[in-house]
Amino acid sequence: MQVEHLPAGLAHNADCTILPNWILSDRELVEYQEMAKTRTFVYDLSSPHLLAYKRVQETLQLAHLVTVPTEWLKKEIGTLHRNIQVLPSTLDLHFFREENRTLRRGVHTVGCFGPFDWDQLIEPFIYLAQRMPSLVVLAGPEAADCFRDAPFTYHAIDTKDCYQYRQVLRQCNLGLQPRDGRIVHDPIWKQEY
Repeated sequence: MQVEHLPAGLAHNADCTILPNWILSDRELVEYQEMAKTRTFVYDLSSPHLLAYKRVQETLQLAHLVTVPTEWLKKEIGTLHRNIQVLPSTLDLHFFREENRTLRRGVHTVGCFGPFDWDQLIEPFIYLAQRMPSLVVLAGPEAADCFRDAPFTYHAIDTKDCYQYRQVLRQCNLGLQPRDGRIVHDPIWKQEY
């Protein structure tokens, strides 16, 4: 059962409660500390940025198990918890590959989806946009935040709508994933492309 808040999750009997990247409120933390004595909690951490929050660190320490998408992230939180497991992505590849690509002739479409270092692409996109009038940049929420003040045109895509997202992925000639060399995020976007 998927719930958005801890009290709703605690209202149901379960063998295990999974906390997916949650930052608990003060009240939720008190409830969590009490319930962790008699109930099993798994913290599913997929974003290394959450480690900057002291509340997330406290939550991790009380969990019975922490799951992460990469070996690098496992090493990063090794000082906070001993029981850490790397889990592969749950992406259903067949589901994402069942449609045919719908590429348009004469248009160069570049997809920018996922939690990567999009600020590295601003200068190259400015250069390309000046030389390629047919360039179309499709940006997920993280990329759109970085491109907000950039002097090139991009289209912000709502990745929460699964069907719209799949349709947009099919239009990309190229998918980009700039990063600083560390593999810290679930490589799910590479598989989707």
